[in-house]
Amino acid sequence: MSEVHLTNVSHSGQPGVFAIALTLTLAAALALWGCGGAADAPTGGSGENATTSTSSTAGDATSSTSPGADGQAFDFPSGEDELVLRVEQEGGFLPIEVALTELPLFSLYGGGRIFQPAPTIAIFPSPALRGYQVAEINREAIERILRGAEEAGLLEQRGYGTLPVADAPNTTFIFHLGGEETRTSIYALGFEPPLGDGVQEGLTPEQRKAREDAQQYLQSLMNVSAHEGEELAWESYEPAEVAAYVREADPAAYEGAEVQPNRLEWPLGDLAGVGEETAPGLRRLVVSGEELTQLRPLLQEASAITLWESGSEFYQIAFRPLLPDENE
Repeated sequence: MSEVHLTNVSHSGQPGVFAIALTLTLAAALALWGCGGAADAPTGGSGENATTSTSSTAGDATSSTSPGADGQAFDFPSGEDELVLRVEQEGGFLPIEVALTELPLFSLYGGGRIFQPAPTIAIFPSPALRGYQVAEINREAIERILRGAEEAGLLEQRGYGTLPVADAPNTTFIFHLGGEETRTSIYALGFEPPLGDGVQEGLTPEQRKAREDAQQYLQSLMNVSAHEGEELAWESYEPAEVAAYVREADPAAYEGAEVQPNRLEWPLGDLAGVGEETAPGLRRLVVSGEELTQLRPLLQEASAITLWESGSEFYQIAFRPLLPDENE
């Protein structure tokens, strides 16, 4: 299969072709969006304010109480697969397949495991399945991460203001503490231009400080070894379940294209009508167990534009590995 090496990829102009999701650099809080053939992602939009919401967490989660700043106790789940903290970026102008398969930027579980998107080579077509890398931190490091969130004001109501930036994503910090889920969503975080250009003048000093604190905390999560006190040992994560977003495809769409998709036979039965519809013409199914074992070797051969043959039809499939709390 031919490869075109790119440093910044946006694929458009061919019907039914999945756009490529690039690796998102947390430290710079860069946004990812597609061009032609894109659809609005579920949230986000120009001028959207940051929001904070709190809801009770269902279930009988096992919790740990740890000392926090000013004598506050952090009551966080301690189960191996119970989520403590997640950072997501969503919204903006994204092809629907990209929006649905974006990986959380950071996930921390009560047992100490941390998941981040694995480094991805910048080629077109990109690999079919993006991966995670996982490392483990100790209990004290979890406490320091939560204390950092508290010091950044992410566990309380703060105003982050509005930036006149179109189609930027929301950065959402999700905490599970004290049996409740708290979400703080900040529009266009990391897009703040320098003062004096007329854009940030719409923010109050308090709002600029709140954005700066959130951005610095986000950067600290990228250097999570600083919370642990030593370098972490990262390993590749092999998911127990993979979500597959299936759309019918027309091979004729690639006539004359410089890069041609490879073709693979779908090994798990007829794809026609399988799965739950998540958008017009797009269906979701979850692959696990023996079926995933059977599919894995083919995923090594597949790319984001592979044409999968099932029955007498062709399909394109966007894959997303599921994290422990997302497994069905």
